[in-house]
Amino acid sequence: MTQEIVPICELLEPDQLKQAELIQDLQSWLFDLSTENYNFTRQNIIDSVFIKSKDGVEQLARNIFFAGRFRAMNIELLSDLVSELNSRSSEKNSLKYLKDFLMESFFSKAFHDEYSYKETWRYFFLYQCMKRKVYSDIEIIYQIKLFYQNHLVKEKEIGLYKIICAWFAPEIEKNAPELFATFEEAESIDAVDENDSNENKTNDNNYEELNETTNLKEKNENDNNETEINETEKINQNSEQIEENNLNNHINNNDNYNEAVQLEDNNQIPNIFIHSTHKDSLENENNNDEQNNNSTNCYNNHYFHHKCHTDSSYGLEEDNDLPPIIFQGNEENETRVFDVLKNQGFDLETFKADNWAFYNQCRDFGYTIDPLVYALITDNDDELQSLTSSPNFETETIIDPSLFSRSAILQDNTTPICFAAAMGAVKCFKFLLVNNAVLECETMNEYSTTIASFAVAGGSNEIVRLLYQKNCDFQEALFVAVQYHRTDIFKWLYQNVLSVDIETSSLRYGTLLHRAAKSNNVTLSIFCMEHRCDVNRPVANRFN
Repeated sequence: MTQEIVPICELLEPDQLKQAELIQDLQSWLFDLSTENYNFTRQNIIDSVFIKSKDGVEQLARNIFFAGRFRAMNIELLSDLVSELNSRSSEKNSLKYLKDFLMESFFSKAFHDEYSYKETWRYFFLYQCMKRKVYSDIEIIYQIKLFYQNHLVKEKEIGLYKIICAWFAPEIEKNAPELFATFEEAESIDAVDENDSNENKTNDNNYEELNETTNLKEKNENDNNETEINETEKINQNSEQIEENNLNNHINNNDNYNEAVQLEDNNQIPNIFIHSTHKDSLENENNNDEQNNNSTNCYNNHYFHHKCHTDSSYGLEEDNDLPPIIFQGNEENETRVFDVLKNQGFDLETFKADNWAFYNQCRDFGYTIDPLVYALITDNDDELQSLTSSPNFETETIIDPSLFSRSAILQDNTTPICFAAAMGAVKCFKFLLVNNAVLECETMNEYSTTIASFAVAGGSNEIVRLLYQKNCDFQEALFVAVQYHRTDIFKWLYQNVLSVDIETSSLRYGTLLHRAAKSNNVTLSIFCMEHRCDVNRPVANRFN
């Protein structure tokens, strides 16, 4: 396709162009990170302008975050990089801010065009950083509390809150037993009659008594911590406040705890290309994300007992709150991974067995472990061949999404060959292809995802070429190439394979420029601008 190209130097001011070029270099280092070039990448960052100022470190943190989102198999390497950079903090640089900015990203609201269950990759990344001592478990639990205050109470981010709590349930059990006890208490409650107001009142009175006892103890132990509240006010506080106070006491009395980071004033980023995840989600928040499918009588399974804050600073009435039921999906889109676990026979007690042994294995691996998933993620075609020799194996079996998933795209219900394509597992992909795995099927969630899209996300040129030879449709995959920073694949599709205009759009992804901006892709944002893409064109899709 022949189009008149406008040089980017005619569209941007010199300082903007310089900034864009610097970020392109940074994104190239991070998105192409490998064991072979790890030392080279680390040294480039250490020698770069990005560690010399607070704004520069914020850019670095944001791009590390996006690299984790779109390079699922590199998250361990990225965590190693974060750990090393954090250890090099000194008075000569601004790396002391790195972990703070990353933590802000991990605990920002969900991307407005994704359901909460697709954000599990964040907590796989955060967990890997915790294992490397970048963050303590106490710091993470404190951030969970802040997330509750900043997003759940005010904005009903219940889905993401439930997933965060579930991801770090072992740490909550160890460091905040008062909170974890509510997980176990809920197990004994099979159901609550929504019309039984007397039983609900009894539960309320029990929590008021617990509140009074807890607050009297806190008063004696922490006279200097806060402005004294009179006893009547303490008795009337809701049950969630109990958990908040207990957690604060635990944090305040822990000698190893570093003072919690305050991040509220770090949203102003002087960059025309990069969209802060926090700023972006605020600007594009959609009312459809507020799922009120949980009724207030849902007390079965595992949850944090609480009621909404009645404090006027939250601006909510008590009856408007929804209980965040941990490990319970209630067949809602936001937290479908909990329904999957239940259908697979998992519950809190089975996960706790052997000191959370299987749970931790799944967290380490980045998916709920079973033989098929393990073979695909490790690209073990011998193991896959052994599995397929069983008469019970079905080539088109559906692999369910996982609470532990390291990748957002794997949360689309996938067949084994789609899963292999998304992982870039060339050997397993070829084995399944030779054995006549179906290529035409489209997995269905809120939108369909084609096998070409899985392959482009996975980034294997060999798999992409094989699918092209099989005449697979790459129309949707063009947008996925933009989202996943697969620049070479995008240019090959745009210039040689597809006959599309630069203004082409998708109900799911918007325009190419919109998708580039949403995924922090500076290189392809510039490509679209050079090809005269209308930067003011409004985009309408399901989420905005």
